[in-house]
Amino acid sequence: RNQGNIEIAHAEYRRAVANLRRLELDLRNRAAAALREYRQAAGQVELYTGEILPAAEENLELTEIGYERGEFDLLRA
Repeated sequence: RNQGNIEIAHAEYRRAVANLRRLELDLRNRAAAALREYRQAAGQVELYTGEILPAAEENLELTEIGYERGEFDLLRA
């Protein structure tokens, strides 16, 4: 008589285990995607701080010096 209940309990257990595995896989995939995005963003930060920002600051400084010396005119293209 109890066989039916035992079979139901086993089926529920198997479903729970399968659901747990599915959740683990989903979390791993989401974590991997987040890590890829983080690494990409970190690379962009490095590019901006290491190359783009210093070049822009140098360009600004040279432009300011040019304006101070009268080498540049705001209206001249």
